[in-house]
Amino acid sequence: MFGRQLFIGFTTISLLCCVCPAVPAQTPELPAQLVIGTKETPPFAMKGPDGKWTGISIDLWQDMAKRLKLNSRSRKWTWIICWPG
Repeated sequence: MFGRQLFIGFTTISLLCCVCPAVPAQTPELPAQLVIGTKETPPFAMKGPDGKWTGISIDLWQDMAKRLKLNSRSRKWTWIICWPG
């Protein structure tokens, strides 16, 4: 009885390997520019008089984006932006 179950299991796996082709992994497409939502919380994120964001979190993200070759910008985050209407 066990031998028959083993044979059926092995045959099923073998057929699936032969019939189902391997699907190559697809890389998701990223938007042209990522918009990073933030709010003013010194010393992590602060908006300077020139309108540019600075701070620990901003610097960390900019370093990560540079290493990952991502184009991004920071924007003030509000609840209205998250749930319009």
